[in-house]
Amino acid sequence: REMGIILVAALGVLLIMVGLQLGSQRAAWTVLLGTSLSAVGALWMLVLRGIPLDSTAFLGMLLVFAIVVNNGILIFSLARRRPGEEQVRPFRIVLACRQRLRPILMTMAADVMGFLPLVVGIGHGTDLLKPLATAVTGGLVIAIFMSLFLAPVIFIGISRLLVHLRK
Repeated sequence: REMGIILVAALGVLLIMVGLQLGSQRAAWTVLLGTSLSAVGALWMLVLRGIPLDSTAFLGMLLVFAIVVNNGILIFSLARRRPGEEQVRPFRIVLACRQRLRPILMTMAADVMGFLPLVVGIGHGTDLLKPLATAVTGGLVIAIFMSLFLAPVIFIGISRLLVHLRK
């Protein structure tokens, strides 16, 4: 229960910080939705491996959140880099995802491969970090999809919803 409160508080702080960083609440909500959905991958991997959600697995989920938020900031800041333009246009998000595809995939693959020995349990003392590594690995696998493919869809959906609400 306390972990859930901490998780909600962390997501709230992330929403505020990303909103300030990007200057757009739509972008911040998009990053937050993608971040929270990546927790599904972490939980799924923990269930699949039969590992309980303990404090180290929870720490792994927070680590995934930090990586996914970083990816969102990279994508949305690239989309905003247009002189004289303050608003992020939906087609620019798609282009930014295409341009950041390789760096994000390589970073995520390196992270997953780095945690793989801990997930498998190679070496002494890996039992303590196995829940953390499992949560990070599962979260990052889903986060690749969330960051690169679902983020533009969520942003465009929020943009269209706001346009319809203004009418």
